[in-house]
Amino acid sequence: SSSSSSSSIRGGNVNRNCIALQYMDAIDEMTEPTTGQLREAYRDVSDHNIHVVWETTILLWMRRLPWYGRLAPPGFEEELKKTLMEYIKTKPWAERKQVAETVGVNAAVFRCRD
Repeated sequence: SSSSSSSSIRGGNVNRNCIALQYMDAIDEMTEPTTGQLREAYRDVSDHNIHVVWETTILLWMRRLPWYGRLAPPGFEEELKKTLMEYIKTKPWAERKQVAETVGVNAAVFRCRD
């Protein structure tokens, strides 16, 4: 028999005090609604890179999940801008500028919401 703090599910025990996982995505915020293409704030400076720009992506999640944003140390957003600029310096051959270069990381995320 199982204890009062767990229940049997398909032969295994699940603690009733566990926090359930929830799937979330940021497709609506990160893509253009009419084309489905990645918005400029999240797009790398090179067409050869398949990864999104993590600095703007992290900031998006910090805005969507306030508890996550509260975990960031003071000055974190400014540090994101610095790391993005350092990364861009390593790509002098890039096909385009990253929008955050001109408007800042924070503004790039908010610009894409409109």
